[in-house]
Amino acid sequence: MIDLHIHSRYSDGTNTIDEIVRMAKQKNIKALSLTDHDNINGLDEMKISCEKENIECIAGIEFSTEYYGVEVHILGYFLDTRDNNLLEKLNYLKSEREERTKELLEKLKKYKINLSYEEVKSVATSDIISRSHIALLMLQKGYVYSIKEAFINYIGTGGAAYIPKKDVDTLGIISLLNENKALSFLAHPKFIKVGEGKLLKMIDEFKDMGLDGIETNYSAFTEKYKNYYKNIAKEKKLLISGGSDFHGDIRNNIEIGDGNAYYEMITHMKNHLLYKYGKVVD
Repeated sequence: MIDLHIHSRYSDGTNTIDEIVRMAKQKNIKALSLTDHDNINGLDEMKISCEKENIECIAGIEFSTEYYGVEVHILGYFLDTRDNNLLEKLNYLKSEREERTKELLEKLKKYKINLSYEEVKSVATSDIISRSHIALLMLQKGYVYSIKEAFINYIGTGGAAYIPKKDVDTLGIISLLNENKALSFLAHPKFIKVGEGKLLKMIDEFKDMGLDGIETNYSAFTEKYKNYYKNIAKEKKLLISGGSDFHGDIRNNIEIGDGNAYYEMITHMKNHLLYKYGKVVD
């Protein structure tokens, strides 16, 4: 079993790298990818910790993007973490997150939800602030009854205080990953808020830009949906991947390994890297 979708304290997860790797070892996970939001700050630590436990480590990331007003998440695998274009983009995204957070907090005041930027920073476990941290603070201060409510009513796509991302276009991120000689995958497609026909059209457009695959074995997917997205991937000649989207206590119903992804997925990824880029990965 493998898990290619995990978040740590370096973004909006609650666990340290060592804790994540120990949990994976206990579950006999053969390979892991840390896919923190819009940053690669934990990847060196992840590699060292995985080596100690004899677990294969794949350098990953999850980008939060916008496509014509629709929120789309793109997973990147087998990153070149020294690539200047990637590093420049990540620095920009960090600054953009900070500005977006401040705008969102200002907008929340219209609904008598008063949170300071300093309070949100105190909730965050790293210098990367996400909407999950805002939602957690809203819950702690009694403005909402659940994190889900915070997203649906206020800070998620379509919420009253939602602020769209600026200059983080899905096609641009796929292109960035192509230039990095990494692989790009569409994350949890069921949760993209468009109809089936629109989603299929989007996948075609993403593939034309260089999308490599679809996350089919996702922790929240039933077998019906896993098979549905596998069939789409097969029809469109795309790779498949899988992972839990583990966040720790913030989503305590999800455990590492949920999604039941398997190592053959990685084998196909490595073969594709060789075919697409001439890139050999051990």
